[in-house]
Amino acid sequence: MRSPARALAPALTAALLLAACGDPPASTPRTGPPPVTLTAPATSTNPPPTTTPDPPTVPGLPADVPTTGPNLTRAGETPPLMPPEATAHTPAGAVAFAEFFIRTMDWGYATVSSTYMRHYFTADCTICAGLADGIDGIAAKGRHVYGNRFAIAPGSTATPGSSGGEEYAVRVSYSVTSGEVVDTSGRFVEGQPALQLVDQISTRWSHDRWSVVAIGFVQ
Repeated sequence: MRSPARALAPALTAALLLAACGDPPASTPRTGPPPVTLTAPATSTNPPPTTTPDPPTVPGLPADVPTTGPNLTRAGETPPLMPPEATAHTPAGAVAFAEFFIRTMDWGYATVSSTYMRHYFTADCTICAGLADGIDGIAAKGRHVYGNRFAIAPGSTATPGSSGGEEYAVRVSYSVTSGEVVDTSGRFVEGQPALQLVDQISTRWSHDRWSVVAIGFVQ
């Protein structure tokens, strides 16, 4: 910050009045005070230090989640990982989490195991529990699923709940391929046609993470 310099007042000079007659008296020259130089305090030209926020942590795969299964869409397919955006306490974070949850359901049909999706819904979500139990029931009978895989469409939206930013209802559109269940001998048991679905995923922020507390079938 520059200090304003003040102008120094010039030295006062006295005019000697000469007498009307006679020689002027001898006088001693007068000098003003020595000049004073004002210097502004030195300032640093270096910009203030800046801090960079830590990047969001990328959640890992829970240790109990199967990494492969009998119903993969392609060779080498791996389980979906939660994106860093899904850990943010924001509307966009709720959307990213709800879409990720749909992908854990899809991985349940890929592996005939509900282990992954069970990490992310609460006891309040009875429909979640019913879907998970249905997948595990197929596995308990030694059966497999072929097809019935999900693909999420763009355009998911989040609407705040009654508690404001702690809850969001996220509407997700996705397609499901036709699928069938076969027994241990590979014989057809039951099937379903391809579907276009819209779900409303109710999410809640608690203990620094999102969870699914309800699912509503919009279409």
